[in-house]
Formats: sequence, structure tokens, C-alpha cells
Amino acid sequence: MKLFKLLILIIILTVLNGCGDPLVDVSDIVYEPKIVVEGFLYPGKTVSDIKISRNFKLNTKVNPDSLILTPSKNKVEATINNIPLMFDEKSRTYYTDELAIEYNEVYTLRIKATIDGKAYSAEAATKSPEKGFNVIEKNLGTKKYRKDKVEFHFVTSPGVGTYAFSIIADSVKIENFIYGNSFFPNIKPENVEKRFNSFLFHFRFINNIESYSGKTYTFELKPFDAWFYSPYRIIAYACNKDYKDYLFTAKNVKEFDGNFHEPKTNFTGDGIGVFASAIRDTVYFTLVK
Repeated sequence: MKLFKLLILIIILTVLNGCGDPLVDVSDIVYEPKIVVEGFLYPGKTVSDIKISRNFKLNTKVNPDSLILTPSKNKVEATINNIPLMFDEKSRTYYTDELAIEYNEVYTLRIKATIDGKAYSAEAATKSPEKGFNVIEKNLGTKKYRKDKVEFHFVTSPGVGTYAFSIIADSVKIENFIYGNSFFPNIKPENVEKRFNSFLFHFRFINNIESYSGKTYTFELKPFDAWFYSPYRIIAYACNKDYKDYLFTAKNVKEFDGNFHEPKTNFTGDGIGVFASAIRDTVYFTLVK
């Protein structure tokens, strides 16, 4: 038995020693221009805020505005289900008022663009979720910090097992930070300022839940979700598969053993990025002392 345990320990140490924190050698990688897409479709809404840009070489100083692909500079032709997308000069995004997104339908995005004098194309398809997702309580009223529970109930959509929640404080200042909280009870205003974004942006998700039509679940706000006395919005999303893949793999490209992998994408051709769909609903409340 002792010999067996020793062998197991040697194997584990060998595996861990082989994993480590590897370096990625990109010196011999040839740069390839790509069409970069950020596009989300929401049933009941028209198509809007589709971002179409390009990638860039490593160690290259770039102007973010120069990365946007436009019809005038890049001969962009973009369609969803063969309906042309228009370019909004103000927001620098693509849209169309001619297509309202429906439930449980497939939508195909096709893009042609010229980058550095060469023609590129990309295509992706996504299917919107089935109807059903709905937040029951839209306005939770005023809640006292540490005294009142902040929770709401939502009904699931058939076939949707992933739900995401973006928690947004609508009035954020150093002055209305929740000082004396249980996580950082002695934090100083200057330290709040240094870590401001980490306190400001929060999201949660529920994954792999039973997605039968009409099933009811509860979302409860945790103390680490809210850091300001403020009016809040919680934007809730019932995510299709492509939305889920984006949430789980866009930033998590490193495995526990140190190896790297590409995020999942549904693009073919010269495209990378995300083209996905979700049902969206919103909950409101105000957090006070």
C-alpha cells in the first residue's frame, strides 16, 4: 500500500511539473487580418449595435477608431437574413429597422469587407431562444442594505439552461460607496478610487438549470454584487448556445494546467467574435442605508 501511494505521488508531481505556466511564443506567427464582430439579437427588438471591426498586429500602436470597418473605407456589405444593415456614423455600429427579431428563429449574418486592399468575408448563424423567459417582479422598490433581501423570480424558456445577470448601479460616486461592508470594512476612499471598476462592474450567471417551460427560479443579490448606495438595474438574459459559449470562453482561454485554447465561435470564413441571441428583461430597485 505504501509503495502504491508513493507511485501515485510521483505521477502527480510529474504531471504538475509538466504543466506549469507556459510561455507563448508568437514570434513566428504570421498576422492574418480578420473581421471582428460583436453582435447580439434580442427577440422583440430590431437589429442594432452590431459592431464590425478588424484585428491588429501585436506590439502595434493603433487608434481604436481606425479599427472600425465602414462602408466608405472598407466597402463593407453586411446582411442578416439577406436584409442589408445600415451604418450609423454616430455610434459606429450597424443596424436595420427592417428586421424585428422573433423567438425560435435562425438568423444568418454575412459580411464582406476590404482590409488592407484585400477582400475578406465572414458568416455566422444563431438561433434565438424559445419564448417563455420572463421576470415576474419588475420593480423591487427600496431596499435597506443588510436588512432587506433583494431577490426576484423568473420563468424559464424551453431549452434554455443558462441565465446571465448584469448588475448595474446607476449612480456611482466615491461618496456613496458602501463603507463598512463586511468584505472591506476599513477601506479608504483613495483605495476605492484605485479599484473603482472592480466595484462597478458585476455579473452573475446560473447554468445548467432545468429549462422546462414555466419553471420558476429565484435570483438573490449577494453582498459582493452591490457596492454603492444607488438605484440599480439588473438586466437578465436567457442565453442561447452561442451567447453561453461567449460568456464561458471569451475570457477563459487558459486551462487549469496552463495550456491555452481559442474561445468558441460560430463564425466561418475570415470572421471571429460573437454573434448570439438572448431574451432580455430588466429589474429595478434602490439600495439605501
